[in-house]
Amino acid sequence: MNFKKTIAAAAVSALAVTAFAVSASAETAGLIFQTNAWTFRNNIIQSQAIWWDPDFGDAMNFDTWNVNDVEITADGTYTVSFEKNIMEDCKDGPEQFWNFLKLQTDISAAEYPDVQITIDSLKVDGNEIAAAKTATQGSDKVTKDDYSDIASVKEVSDGYLVGFYNAWNPEETVISSEDFGGKVECTFTITGYKAAESAAPAEEAAAPEAPAASTGDTNTAGADKSNADTGVEGVAAIAGIAIIAAGAIVIAKKRK
Repeated sequence: MNFKKTIAAAAVSALAVTAFAVSASAETAGLIFQTNAWTFRNNIIQSQAIWWDPDFGDAMNFDTWNVNDVEITADGTYTVSFEKNIMEDCKDGPEQFWNFLKLQTDISAAEYPDVQITIDSLKVDGNEIAAAKTATQGSDKVTKDDYSDIASVKEVSDGYLVGFYNAWNPEETVISSEDFGGKVECTFTITGYKAAESAAPAEEAAAPEAPAASTGDTNTAGADKSNADTGVEGVAAIAGIAIIAAGAIVIAKKRK
């Protein structure tokens, strides 16, 4: 096999493995809710709101609700939201309010015990609900049920969450059930999750220095065998191979 093709293929394979590792390490965050009219999103494994029809005793997808979750890859600030057409949703029904409204994640509290979630803002129909900033984090199960359809979200028994309103749990209640609207947007900041992975170490970013040119007898360079192998030569060789691979890819493109 052509040597340049071999090196180029190895470089591309390494990049592909790195990209897979990054995407596989992400967790998910999103808003979950339930209204008094029994429209609900029980957990972030559910991509659409579901409406329970008491007349038929069954549930159906509620396409008027659009869910916008986010992947959590490192410490930082994120925004999640959902939006619905209230006029279409409520035209034949009663005035609606929350049974519960929460920010849920599948970040395991056992795996990441130092995580802290701070609520920067909660907006309902564009109006900021100041009391939401006082909400504190807890944990709860993120488990599949009959309405789950997002395979990429992990099942955990201790996923971090922040409760804004819960009719059945006062510890998850800081806003009013009437703080209800057709668009809900939450901005929050996560720390203690993957701070070390959010930036490359400085020593990895710097290119290895070339060894100083020898000024002595060229026959004495290998005579001192007490010097430990520092591995600089290996790093330089790998860097050289990467450069050759990149050049090989460019040459191959030009020759087509």
